Amino acid sequence: MALQGSANSALASRTSLPNALVINTLVVLAGTILYAAWKGSNPIAPAPSLFSRAGLAPPGTPWTCYLGGLCGFTVIAVAAYAFPKLGVGLSVALLVLGQGLAALALDHFGAYGFTATPVSASRLLGVVLLTAGVLLVRR
Repeated sequence: MALQGSANSALASRTSLPNALVINTLVVLAGTILYAAWKGSNPIAPAPSLFSRAGLAPPGTPWTCYLGGLCGFTVIAVAAYAFPKLGVGLSVALLVLGQGLAALALDHFGAYGFTATPVSASRLLGVVLLTAGVLLVRR
């Protein structure tokens, strides 16, 4: 994340944040297409429906399964914006804290069909330690 965010931020400072995001997305898309082709998949199958009829996702796939793309966009955009303002260390520390909090909630509720792991004192202590890490990096 530190290298990715730094590179994206540098690219955004030379072009613009929207242009950097488009370039980043095109590179990710090209890599994904190459990987899918290498694995014998056809990611660009012609079909009238973008997801289900192209075989990318079965019919009835919950809309929440597509949030990963939105989250990826958000992380890339926020990192490119925050790195020059907050610094790489603090930005990554905040990202880790946010991911830790999200993971705790997702685990607790058993989101996406995963086995539920209730919030416990030791897991909360882990979040407290992540918060302490953010405060230490900030100094």
